Amino acid sequence: MSVPSILVIDDETHMRSLIARTLAGVGYDVEEAEDGESGLARLESPGIVLVLTDLLMPGREGLETILEMRRRWPAIPVIAMSGGGVNPAGNYLELAHRFGASATIAKPFKPSELIAVIRDHLPG
Repeated sequence: MSVPSILVIDDETHMRSLIARTLAGVGYDVEEAEDGESGLARLESPGIVLVLTDLLMPGREGLETILEMRRRWPAIPVIAMSGGGVNPAGNYLELAHRFGASATIAKPFKPSELIAVIRDHLPG
C-alpha cells in the first residue's frame, strides 16, 4: 500500500517546512512548493492525493490556485490555510470555500488540528 502524498504550498519557508515535518512525522509523503505556480506544476506529476495551500502568497496566490485546481483536478481535496494578513483570516477562508476549497484552517493551528482536517479529507 502506498503512502498518501500531500502537496504543501506556502511562500513562508519556515511554515512550509514545519508543516512538512509534521506530516512526515505521522507517515505522509510530502511535496513542497513555494507558490501557486510551482504547486500547479507539481500536480502535473501523478501521486498527489491532497493539497494544503496558503492563501496569501506573492505571484499566483491561493485563491487563484484553488480555482485552477478545481478546473484541472476537481477530485483532489484542497485545504486552504491563512493567518489573514491585515484582514481577519475568516474573510479569506470563507472566500476559499466559495472558490472550491474542501476545508479551511486558520493559522496558527496546532499540529493535531491540521492532521485531523487532513485525515477527514483524504480520499478513500
